Amino acid sequence: MKNLEQYTGELKIVERMKSSVNGNPRYRVFLGWVNQDGKIEGVTFVTGVDSGEAYGITNYRDEIVTVELGYHRGQLTLNNIELNDVIKKV
Repeated sequence: MKNLEQYTGELKIVERMKSSVNGNPRYRVFLGWVNQDGKIEGVTFVTGVDSGEAYGITNYRDEIVTVELGYHRGQLTLNNIELNDVIKKV
């Protein structure tokens, strides 16, 4: 995985994608935050093929999380996810 970056925001599940050939789930996810101008910004990414994060991603729905994302085969992909206890949801 290349160009790893961290983002913090509220996680929303966009869709459950077609399962991998091994039958493991995949998701398209949106992570959003409010910028300094009061506008909503965000990033859309997918869970990796046959990754363990795909099984637990729904536990983070509507929570404030910090994610580590990188490019895998040209697609922005989740590398790691953690619940963010520092920033509280309003």
